[in-house]
Amino acid sequence: MSAKEFMLEPDEPEREPLPQGVEWPKTLALYVDTITAALARAGIDMDRAALLAERCTLELALAQGGGNVYLPIGEKLRIAARNRRIYLDWRGNNYAELMTKYRIGTERRVQQIIAEQAAIQQRLVQPDIFDAP
Repeated sequence: MSAKEFMLEPDEPEREPLPQGVEWPKTLALYVDTITAALARAGIDMDRAALLAERCTLELALAQGGGNVYLPIGEKLRIAARNRRIYLDWRGNNYAELMTKYRIGTERRVQQIIAEQAAIQQRLVQPDIFDAP
């Protein structure tokens, strides 16, 4: 079963997790286990958490598969997550509020972070036509 065959459309009924005996490559298995544990810690029952973790991992594999993926750690991870939250909290005119909430030095820096995150989002939905597949 390919990953695309496994993926659900928004209005499709739920399917069972990957069939028994389907092997995950080591890194994908680590992702599934890590996501499952995080969802379980968030209060989602283990069976549901495992199914959601498999789906999330399959989506990541479809989006990034075949290439090396850099995952930041430490301070870079903290800043990347914070910047994403800033972008998600942005309502178009609340720069001062975001500056205070996230302890950013200036409104200009908040604007820069939002512009950087908007560019990242744009590349996700509309990849550069000159990028190699």
